[in-house]
Amino acid sequence: MSDPTNRYDDPSLGRRVAWTLAGLAVFRLGLAIPLPWVSAPTAGLFGSLTALSGGASGKVSILALGVLPLLDAEIVLLLLRVLRVRLADERRGAWRLALTAAFAVLQAGLYALALAHAPAAEGARLAVPAGAAFYGMTVLTLAAGALFTAWLAERMTESGLANGAALIVFAGVAGRIDAAVWRVILLVDREQIGLVAAAVFAALVLAAVAVIAAVETAQRKFTVQYAKRIVGRRMMGGTSSILPLKVEASGVVAAILSWAVLQLVPIPLPWPVSDALLAALIVAFCWLRREEAIRPGEMAENLRKSGGFIAGIRAGDATAAHLRRAAAHLAFDGGVLAAAIVVLPDLLRRALRLPFFFSGTLLLIAVGVALDLMGQVEARQMMRQYESVIKRQRR
Repeated sequence: MSDPTNRYDDPSLGRRVAWTLAGLAVFRLGLAIPLPWVSAPTAGLFGSLTALSGGASGKVSILALGVLPLLDAEIVLLLLRVLRVRLADERRGAWRLALTAAFAVLQAGLYALALAHAPAAEGARLAVPAGAAFYGMTVLTLAAGALFTAWLAERMTESGLANGAALIVFAGVAGRIDAAVWRVILLVDREQIGLVAAAVFAALVLAAVAVIAAVETAQRKFTVQYAKRIVGRRMMGGTSSILPLKVEASGVVAAILSWAVLQLVPIPLPWPVSDALLAALIVAFCWLRREEAIRPGEMAENLRKSGGFIAGIRAGDATAAHLRRAAAHLAFDGGVLAAAIVVLPDLLRRALRLPFFFSGTLLLIAVGVALDLMGQVEARQMMRQYESVIKRQRR
């Protein structure tokens, strides 16, 4: 007989873990399939997009666009929500697919142009002349690969442990951590940076990880009371519980979307402008996703059906309005915290004059997705234990 306290003895959790690992493995396998008629790495051309696309943009493969078209489609859907364009769930899925396909074709064309006009120093070599056949094959292959990646991300979201697009980006970020560590060690060995500066940098990274973990797990708690009622011959209710809302519910997704927007800017921006714009975008995306992340109307309806109410607030519409106000405050506060986490490391890097790039966005994505994975596993384990207790009580 299985033990409900053993997290490794949960078939549903095992299936979700298998789906997550299989999805990441399929994506990494797709990165190994080269793009027709092109050879040699092009990290110099697309280095700024490599981690954001899940490590795809640094490789000339059929999945080179990664999740970038899907992220851009999500941005457009958010803007439609701002314009008060209401889409039903089935239409929302169709819009997402159409927008992802449109962005995939557009970005595939730009990618093909970049390959055709890449300088010799970048190492991009074409096996055929850059004509209609090359552009047609490249755009078709890259667009199909982007749509497959979007489908894979959605399947990982439905059957895996967390948001599929975030997991793919997380895989790209995690793949760069070991290279960054070895780069710092090499710089110290070559005496390009001192031991004191390297120690300060390591301490700042650890402090940033601790701050991100604290912010990602911070909650605002509401006391929920349940009215007494008679069910059969038993008195039910009359108890209280806690309704937790995350302070920073959308920071990781907002950081990914904000970085995707910055990559669309056709001209390089000075670093103060870039950092300020990135911070503003993160706050804006956290605000726009406030109801999608917390769903106050759904929470209020579930409380009403179960006979619960927030202390001092009437059940129903009043509870939904109260939760919406709380979601708005939490979205703004969480957005400001996420923006500070993203921008401050770059400012500290410049203050210490470190000769390499240190991205707070990548750090936020890595820590945030890792904590989300741990939270999903713990939540499913607690749900399984709860179901086991209910079954024993019914016997």
